[in-house]
Amino acid sequence: MIKFARIAAGLFGVILILLAVGAAVNHNFNLVALLKMRAVDLFVFGVIILWITAFGHNPSERLRIWSTVQIGLNFWIIGMVVRYCGPLIFGAGFYLGPINGSAIASVMGTIGLVTGILWTSLRRGGQTAAAA
Repeated sequence: MIKFARIAAGLFGVILILLAVGAAVNHNFNLVALLKMRAVDLFVFGVIILWITAFGHNPSERLRIWSTVQIGLNFWIIGMVVRYCGPLIFGAGFYLGPINGSAIASVMGTIGLVTGILWTSLRRGGQTAAAA
C-alpha cells in the first residue's frame, strides 16, 4: 500500500511539472506571465513532491525536506504580512489589490522553497565535508 501511495504521489509530482512546463512553452518562458499564473509554483511543488516520494524513506532526507518546507513557509508568511499589512506599514499607496498582493505571497513562498533547497544542499555539503 505504501508503494502505491508513493507511486501515485510521484505521478502527481510529474503531472505538476508537466503542467508548468507546458504553460512555460505556451507563454514563451515569459517569467512575469508564469508568476501570475502560478506555473512557477506548480513546478517547485512538483519537484518537492518528487523529492519526497523518491527520498522520503531516508530519515536524514526527511529532516532536510522538512527544513526546506519550513524556510518556504517562513518566506510565504512574510509575503502574506507584506500583502495584508503593507498599506499599514508603508502607507496607502502600497496597496496592490487582491491579485497582485496574492502574487507577492506566492512569489515569496516559491523563493523560500528554492532558498530552502539551496540552503539545505549547501549545509549538507558542509556537514559531509566536516564528517570526512
